[in-house]
Amino acid sequence: MLPIPQFQMGSGLPDVPRLTPIWEKQRALLKQYPVDDEAKKAIRAFLVFGRIERQTAGHPKNPQYMKASQTLINAMNQYWFKRGEEAYRALGIRMADQFVRTVVTALAKASQQKKSILAWISDHPQHALVQSLHAHTGDFLEHAVSWGLINSKNELAGGNTALLRLFFNQRWFRFVTEIKDYTLLMSLEELKALWRWKIEGDRVLSMSDRAQISRNLKNIEPTYPTFEVLGALFAKRGYYREALMMYREALLDDPFDAVLQRNVSFLVMQLIQNR
Repeated sequence: MLPIPQFQMGSGLPDVPRLTPIWEKQRALLKQYPVDDEAKKAIRAFLVFGRIERQTAGHPKNPQYMKASQTLINAMNQYWFKRGEEAYRALGIRMADQFVRTVVTALAKASQQKKSILAWISDHPQHALVQSLHAHTGDFLEHAVSWGLINSKNELAGGNTALLRLFFNQRWFRFVTEIKDYTLLMSLEELKALWRWKIEGDRVLSMSDRAQISRNLKNIEPTYPTFEVLGALFAKRGYYREALMMYREALLDDPFDAVLQRNVSFLVMQLIQNR
């Protein structure tokens, strides 16, 4: 008789109470760094880039996209060097707020018309909100739907905007990655939340990418059950041999865990039967 396995893992959804104090503290920068002429230049470059990214589907070899991308990077780097890191962070908070508001408003509009967000966008290409959406989000929404961040009912994963803000923050800090890597600019709590969701919640990320991110996460969260999570992910996809390798590694850390033992026994028996 086959043991009953438990290929359980978390949802990967952010712990909002842990993130909220961080974001509230960051908002104090807004008063110190109001929008000036230099900030307006950076914002214009950002909005132009968003529209072009949408038009070109963010194809890295598209000449128009490449040019817009370099223009944006130059503008962001220039703003950083003229105003400093804290000013760049403050501008990012403002743009994140607008990003979140625009996405939430568009989702509500699409729901009112009983259409998915992508169908509503396709049906209203000239709508002012759609144009604003493209400028502020680029091709993000298409990815967000495929990732599972937005479902068919236009609902956000977790029922809140935490993931939207995390993904925007990562995007914003990547514009200045030649100055400082985004992993050094986001807080540890933000990185933990973002990487957990990419490992456990994303619907399309490859297993090799999940494995790499899990190694990154382990560096800042040593207690993260990397092998157990990867084992569950492999098993749920039917990759029993790979799952067995992960669960055996997990057993080295906790050799008396009954659930891990059952999972290993189940996988071994399945592999024997499938020979």
